[in-house]
Amino acid sequence: YLAVDSRRAGRTAAWAISHLARSAGKIGILLGSHRYLSQELAEISFRSYMRENAPHFQLLEPLVNLDETRIAYELIVHMLTSNDDLVGIYVAGGGAEGLIQALREERAGSRIIAVCNELTAVTRAALLDGTLAMALVTPIQELSRQAVAIMVRACNHEPASQRESILLPATISISESL
Repeated sequence: YLAVDSRRAGRTAAWAISHLARSAGKIGILLGSHRYLSQELAEISFRSYMRENAPHFQLLEPLVNLDETRIAYELIVHMLTSNDDLVGIYVAGGGAEGLIQALREERAGSRIIAVCNELTAVTRAALLDGTLAMALVTPIQELSRQAVAIMVRACNHEPASQRESILLPATISISESL
């Protein structure tokens, strides 16, 4: 198993929202599916951090967007219009484009601390204009290096653990690091 450490990613997102939010309030969570193990672990870790370190925030039940931009957009618009005290949103899977579109259209980017995954042209622009607070990015070069190293060991018939896991920390991207 070679991937970003979802536990660290969820806790990092929770740290960011709890430290950057101007006041206590509600926090929304979006998942692609409850069946995606990495997203489930990120959500659980997010909740765990908030329970341990920021219990004054109220976590809304996670909403499923099937990693679809349109569904994410609709869910975020509904979340924004039905929760006046919403202060943060964590998108633990796909759907960042829908999040960004909704925050811009509702002019909520300045009051909502939003954290999502991956650095794309859309999320980069949203970080730079202040719509997003943080993106948790898969370190593709390190992931590739580790994958090649595993394949080389296998080709050389080197003994390997049957259940080898390599968990990489996500790279944190904020406007000032771009």
